[in-house]
Amino acid sequence: TVKRILLAELVYCEITQRIVSFYLYDGTIIHSKGTLSGLEQDILRHANFVKPHRSYLVNLRHVSEIKINEILTDTGKKIPLARGRHGEICQAFISNAFEDAN
Repeated sequence: TVKRILLAELVYCEITQRIVSFYLYDGTIIHSKGTLSGLEQDILRHANFVKPHRSYLVNLRHVSEIKINEILTDTGKKIPLARGRHGEICQAFISNAFEDAN
């Protein structure tokens, strides 16, 4: 089965043992075999997506808070934030917030 996923609805992706899980805003979870690096080239070219940790890609439009070691999504999921990525992720979050204001 092939399904279309709208990027606006995608909260985050997670890789676990060669299975990529796509978590959508409505609570739907779609699983697919693959690698996160395969997705990175396609998803990270969109300014609202970041890679806070080696196992995750996150849509900043669904981020409600960024702490020192984790990101909180508007669905309540806590996503780990790798050491050294905090400043970069915060800057991307702020830039994305101003893009939405226009």
